[in-house]
Amino acid sequence: MTRVPLGRAQVRMTVILVVVVIIGIAAAIFNETYKKQLIADRATNREEAPTLIGQQRPEFSLHDIDGFPRKVSEWDGGVMVLNFWASWCKPCRREMPSFVSLQEKYGPQGLQFIGIALDGREAVQGFLEDLDLEMNYPMLIGEDDGIDIAKAYGNAFGILPYTVFVDRNGLIAHLQYGEMTEEFAENLIRQQL
Repeated sequence: MTRVPLGRAQVRMTVILVVVVIIGIAAAIFNETYKKQLIADRATNREEAPTLIGQQRPEFSLHDIDGFPRKVSEWDGGVMVLNFWASWCKPCRREMPSFVSLQEKYGPQGLQFIGIALDGREAVQGFLEDLDLEMNYPMLIGEDDGIDIAKAYGNAFGILPYTVFVDRNGLIAHLQYGEMTEEFAENLIRQQL
């Protein structure tokens, strides 16, 4: 087998291709690092977010995953846990099984988890199928409206997951930026029930 020497144009194209690939990899690493730092900075500065603790929860309505309109007021009188999440959010995925477990355990005592997805219906359905978890609390489709609702509930920084505890009187009792452990969530629930 005879080797054919590469011409200058072929060498130049190979070098350009390698440089483009290296620049692409460097840009992807920089972008991921930048996003992580931005999230960390937002989490660090969360005390600057307007506190709504002790204030009446804002009213809103969204469609559920089956397309039915739902108003948050239908769950008044119980303890509500509003969980803002998105299908691309890994911490959201990790905490959902805990929420299902807590809903099962404390639902009869007046607890109601409500998932508010910042995604479209198809993305939510695909996410829930992939999660392979029997959801026992309502999933509302927020899309862009969900972002505005999260802001109204104090999430000025767009951090996900974001969870809001509302007491039986409709007053905001706790704001949680980021992932929540089952133990921490259960302690907050017991305080409200």
